[in-house]
Amino acid sequence: MTGELVADESDASAPFMDLRARAYSPELLSLFGLGWAERLLPQVRPCPVAGLSAGAAAALGLPAGTPVVMAPYDIASTALGAGAVEPGQACAILGTTLCTEVIVDAPRLDGEPTGINIALPGGYLRAFPTFAGTEVVQWTCRLLGLSQPGELGELAMESRPGAGGLAFLPYLSPAGERAPFSDPLARGSLLGLSFEHGRADVARAVLEGLTMVIRDCLAATGAAPTELRVSGGGSASATWLGLIADVTGLPVRRPADAEVGARGAYLVGLAATGAESSVAAAAAGHVRLRDAVEPDPGRRVLYDRLFADFLTLRDDNARTWPLLGELRSRS
Repeated sequence: MTGELVADESDASAPFMDLRARAYSPELLSLFGLGWAERLLPQVRPCPVAGLSAGAAAALGLPAGTPVVMAPYDIASTALGAGAVEPGQACAILGTTLCTEVIVDAPRLDGEPTGINIALPGGYLRAFPTFAGTEVVQWTCRLLGLSQPGELGELAMESRPGAGGLAFLPYLSPAGERAPFSDPLARGSLLGLSFEHGRADVARAVLEGLTMVIRDCLAATGAAPTELRVSGGGSASATWLGLIADVTGLPVRRPADAEVGARGAYLVGLAATGAESSVAAAAAGHVRLRDAVEPDPGRRVLYDRLFADFLTLRDDNARTWPLLGELRSRS
């Protein structure tokens, strides 16, 4: 469209970028055995913008030179479009994966090597995209004979917080899990079942387990946000948003836009073309919030205890994952 071959900093962040220098790392290229290929990589630019070429302009019916902006990729643009633009602001994408992310002022390159660091205009995004999110909801709907995800939330509300002692580990992806820990052998479990439990308890346990993962990922960011912006198909569930508020202890705020990633790309475009002084300034003028869900103090205390139990059960079950892997290999 412009005749220029470039990469924006978010796309270039993995696997070859030195995040602190915001440039390709000769050391990383060498580790991959690709030092010879550095000359083939596109130039990295912050908020790349260039004019529409004459040929592309004629094909599109637009004036030549119209600014073309390369925005950050999906999860990064979604964070910005949700209004998470300043250090400490957090976003959770309730989509095919659960992606819990927070804006930070410097890349976090120490600790357990999980999650990803993404360079953004003026900062960084610390993100933890899981392997299993709303696919778990769809799986549970099929299991319980429900026709749509909204019915799962309604059914879950028939069970009390804690799901009658049921605990669910939502690691259902055949690839295991990658955030906030990495284990290709990780598998899901529904723990504590007895004849006393019914469909509503299972529904609530599944939603609670998914929400525990959001809290787990949020803790792994190392940040202490004061609110959590949410987006994605799962954000349509009032039941789930209430659970997220109670489990994380944070007010949950939902943007008015249906396509939050597109809004984020628009904000970057405004800043890149000089229509706004920064992405943060663009967000202040163009991000609209629809509603907020406040945590219930009593349920928050209960879920603090249940979250600690969730981590204990997860650690205990992790010892069985290698054996389960062997059983799969023999079946």
